[in-house]
Amino acid sequence: MTTATASATATADAVAPFTLADAPTRAIANLLAKHGETQRAAIEAGVARVAARWSAKDGDAAAFEDFCTKHFVSDAAERTRLLARLESALEQIDGHLYEMRRTLRRHHDLRGDEFPGVDDILAQFDPSPDLSEQMYKQKVAHLCLLNFARPTLAIMLADGPAWNDAGWAAARVAQNFGPRIPVDLADRADLLLVAPATANILAQFAHGLAPDFLTSLYLVNRAPVLLAPAMNGKMWLHASTQANVAALRARGHAFVGPEEGMQACGYEGVGRLWPVEGIIA
Repeated sequence: MTTATASATATADAVAPFTLADAPTRAIANLLAKHGETQRAAIEAGVARVAARWSAKDGDAAAFEDFCTKHFVSDAAERTRLLARLESALEQIDGHLYEMRRTLRRHHDLRGDEFPGVDDILAQFDPSPDLSEQMYKQKVAHLCLLNFARPTLAIMLADGPAWNDAGWAAARVAQNFGPRIPVDLADRADLLLVAPATANILAQFAHGLAPDFLTSLYLVNRAPVLLAPAMNGKMWLHASTQANVAALRARGHAFVGPEEGMQACGYEGVGRLWPVEGIIA
């Protein structure tokens, strides 16, 4: 092989897209043999959810097949145990992260013991910017998605009234694992602009929650952040929203708007999205 050919081959290998090939089919076959046809629907759905989020960093096709084969839980009692384990672990993680953020922001938010040049730096420190990706890399997210569905809002609205407590608990646990954002995508960004930034988005940004693509992207983003709030005026003026805004400003995020005027909800006051031409100017 000539040097030029070898170089071209190496380049092609480097950019070849990652594929699981027929690993999902083999995993499903293995699980059906192990757990029986009565579990087909759950098996196929679980393997599909993991395949949709699996990346080259998680392992090759053989590793995917092995993970699914070993970690699918079919027994009802064991699924209940798994749900309890995941729910407890995630509650602990979220709770301790909240406590860390509160401690880091304590002297910035309170008055009487200010330390200029120090308190603002501590308040901006985020102890969990890569937590979402770590959940995938260390297979916690894959374990959950293999065994529990992540229902859409439409499904929850349509079917939720018939769910019991365990059904809602499973949905809550699975909702913790949103879309997986490639780190290099965030690294290439010059600016993260969110317009409109709803009260819910501001709250999730302020508290480090990542149930969807946007909030996951926010946690891995290192570019400047520009937020254009839009919501009901009373929501904008609520103490909780203003506390979240203050927290985000303390991290160095910029805001544009909102402005006063008639809103879609019929309320007139501050809360309208700033004119688009003014946002992008």
